[in-house]
Amino acid sequence: MVLQYNSANRTSPNTLVAPITHTTSTLPIVVPIAEKKDSSGKLILDGNVLLGNITCVSKARLSDYITDLSADEMKAVDKAISLSLGINHHYQTLQNMYDDKLQYIEKLKSNRTLQQADLDSKQQQLDKFQELLDTYHFSDIQNLADFLKKSQKEM
Repeated sequence: MVLQYNSANRTSPNTLVAPITHTTSTLPIVVPIAEKKDSSGKLILDGNVLLGNITCVSKARLSDYITDLSADEMKAVDKAISLSLGINHHYQTLQNMYDDKLQYIEKLKSNRTLQQADLDSKQQQLDKFQELLDTYHFSDIQNLADFLKKSQKEM
Protein backbone atom coordinates (compact mmCIF):
# COMPACT_ATOMS: atom_id res chain seq x y z
CA MET A 1 0.00 0.00 0.00
CA VAL A 2 1.42 3.40 -0.97
CA LEU A 3 1.51 5.74 2.03
CA GLN A 4 3.35 8.76 0.63
CA TYR A 5 1.24 11.71 -0.50
CA ASN A 6 0.70 12.27 -4.22
CA SER A 7 2.79 15.42 -4.76
CA ALA A 8 5.83 13.69 -3.27
CA ASN A 9 5.19 10.67 -5.45
CA ARG A 10 5.22 12.87 -8.57
CA THR A 11 8.70 14.24 -7.84
CA SER A 12 10.50 11.38 -6.11
CA PRO A 13 11.82 8.16 -7.65
CA ASN A 14 10.99 6.41 -4.36
CA THR A 15 7.85 6.12 -2.26
CA LEU A 16 6.81 5.02 1.21
CA VAL A 17 4.83 1.80 1.35
CA ALA A 18 3.43 -0.75 3.79
CA PRO A 19 3.06 -4.40 2.83
CA ILE A 20 -0.31 -6.10 2.54
CA THR A 21 -0.33 -9.50 4.16
CA HIS A 22 -2.80 -12.32 4.70
CA THR A 23 -1.47 -13.00 8.18
CA THR A 24 -4.13 -12.16 10.75
CA SER A 25 -3.23 -10.22 13.86
CA THR A 26 -4.94 -8.23 16.58
CA LEU A 27 -2.03 -5.80 16.89
CA PRO A 28 -3.15 -2.19 16.51
CA ILE A 29 -0.57 -1.69 13.74
CA VAL A 30 -2.29 -4.24 11.50
CA VAL A 31 -5.32 -2.87 9.64
CA PRO A 32 -7.74 -5.25 7.92
CA ILE A 33 -9.02 -4.06 4.56
CA ALA A 34 -12.23 -5.07 2.88
CA GLU A 35 -12.06 -7.17 -0.24
CA LYS A 36 -11.67 -5.07 -3.37
CA LYS A 37 -13.06 -6.38 -6.65
CA ASP A 38 -12.83 -5.12 -10.20
CA SER A 39 -15.83 -4.34 -12.38
CA SER A 40 -16.20 -7.98 -13.39
CA GLY A 41 -16.31 -9.11 -9.75
CA LYS A 42 -12.79 -10.57 -9.74
CA LEU A 43 -10.99 -10.21 -6.38
CA ILE A 44 -8.06 -7.81 -6.81
CA LEU A 45 -7.08 -7.03 -3.21
CA ASP A 46 -7.72 -8.34 0.29
CA GLY A 47 -5.79 -8.86 3.50
CA ASN A 48 -4.26 -6.63 6.14
CA VAL A 49 -1.98 -3.61 5.87
CA LEU A 50 1.06 -4.16 8.10
CA LEU A 51 1.99 -0.68 9.33
CA GLY A 52 4.83 -2.00 11.47
CA ASN A 53 6.89 -2.57 8.30
CA ILE A 54 6.76 0.81 6.59
CA THR A 55 9.59 1.06 4.08
CA CYS A 56 10.85 3.12 1.17
CA VAL A 57 10.98 1.43 -2.23
CA SER A 58 11.75 2.43 -5.77
CA LYS A 59 8.59 3.28 -7.70
CA ALA A 60 9.95 0.98 -10.41
CA ARG A 61 9.16 -1.96 -8.09
CA LEU A 62 5.49 -1.05 -7.94
CA SER A 63 2.86 -2.35 -10.29
CA ASP A 64 -0.08 -0.40 -11.66
CA TYR A 65 -2.64 1.34 -9.47
CA ILE A 66 -5.18 -1.12 -8.11
CA THR A 67 -7.77 0.60 -5.90
CA ASP A 68 -8.51 3.08 -3.09
CA LEU A 69 -9.32 2.29 0.51
CA SER A 70 -12.48 3.57 2.17
CA ALA A 71 -12.39 6.62 4.43
CA ASP A 72 -12.80 4.39 7.51
CA GLU A 73 -9.95 2.15 6.38
CA MET A 74 -7.75 5.21 5.81
CA LYS A 75 -8.54 6.51 9.31
CA ALA A 76 -7.51 3.13 10.72
CA VAL A 77 -4.31 3.24 8.64
CA ASP A 78 -3.54 6.76 9.90
CA LYS A 79 -3.99 5.66 13.50
CA ALA A 80 -1.84 2.57 12.98
CA ILE A 81 0.90 4.70 11.42
CA SER A 82 0.88 7.03 14.43
CA LEU A 83 1.17 4.02 16.73
CA SER A 84 3.90 2.43 14.64
CA LEU A 85 5.98 5.62 14.52
CA GLY A 86 5.40 6.43 18.19
CA ILE A 87 3.69 9.75 17.57
CA ASN A 88 0.26 8.74 18.85
CA HIS A 89 1.08 10.15 22.30
CA HIS A 90 1.54 13.59 20.73
CA TYR A 91 -1.92 13.47 19.20
CA GLN A 92 -3.41 12.08 22.40
CA THR A 93 -1.86 14.97 24.32
CA LEU A 94 -3.41 17.42 21.85
CA GLN A 95 -6.77 15.64 22.15
CA ASN A 96 -6.58 15.86 25.95
CA MET A 97 -5.78 19.58 25.76
CA TYR A 98 -8.70 20.08 23.38
CA ASP A 99 -11.06 18.15 25.68
CA ASP A 100 -9.88 20.20 28.67
CA LYS A 101 -10.56 23.44 26.78
CA LEU A 102 -14.05 22.25 25.85
CA GLN A 103 -14.81 21.41 29.47
CA TYR A 104 -13.51 24.82 30.55
CA ILE A 105 -15.69 26.57 27.95
CA GLU A 106 -18.75 24.61 29.08
CA LYS A 107 -18.01 25.56 32.69
CA LEU A 108 -17.73 29.24 31.70
CA LYS A 109 -21.02 29.02 29.81
CA SER A 110 -22.70 27.41 32.80
CA ASN A 111 -21.33 30.07 35.18
CA ARG A 112 -22.41 32.81 32.80
CA THR A 113 -25.91 31.33 32.64
CA LEU A 114 -26.10 31.17 36.45
CA GLN A 115 -24.84 34.75 36.76
CA GLN A 116 -27.37 35.94 34.21
CA ALA A 117 -30.17 34.19 36.11
CA ASP A 118 -28.98 35.86 39.32
CA LEU A 119 -28.91 39.25 37.59
CA ASP A 120 -32.39 38.67 36.20
CA SER A 121 -33.68 37.81 39.69
CA LYS A 122 -32.10 40.93 41.18
CA GLN A 123 -33.54 43.04 38.37
CA GLN A 124 -37.00 41.63 39.13
CA GLN A 125 -36.58 42.61 42.79
CA LEU A 126 -35.51 46.11 41.80
CA ASP A 127 -38.48 46.37 39.47
CA LYS A 128 -40.83 45.41 42.35
CA PHE A 129 -39.29 48.06 44.59
CA GLN A 130 -39.59 50.64 41.83
CA GLU A 131 -43.24 49.65 41.42
CA LEU A 132 -43.81 50.19 45.17
CA LEU A 133 -42.06 53.55 45.02
CA ASP A 134 -44.22 54.60 42.09
CA THR A 135 -47.46 53.20 43.59
CA TYR A 136 -47.07 54.92 46.97
CA HIS A 137 -45.35 58.05 45.65
CA PHE A 138 -42.09 57.65 47.55
CA SER A 139 -39.21 59.68 46.13
CA ASP A 140 -36.58 57.03 46.86
CA ILE A 141 -35.99 53.66 48.54
CA GLN A 142 -34.96 55.27 51.85
CA ASN A 143 -38.37 56.95 52.21
CA LEU A 144 -40.02 53.56 51.56
CA ALA A 145 -37.79 51.86 54.16
CA ASP A 146 -38.59 54.55 56.74
CA PHE A 147 -42.30 54.15 56.02
CA LEU A 148 -42.12 50.35 56.42
CA LYS A 149 -40.21 50.65 59.74
CA LYS A 150 -42.73 53.16 61.03
CA SER A 151 -45.59 50.89 59.94
CA GLN A 152 -44.07 47.88 61.79
CA LYS A 153 -43.69 49.90 65.01
CA GLU A 154 -47.33 50.93 64.88
CA MET A 155 -48.52 47.33 64.58
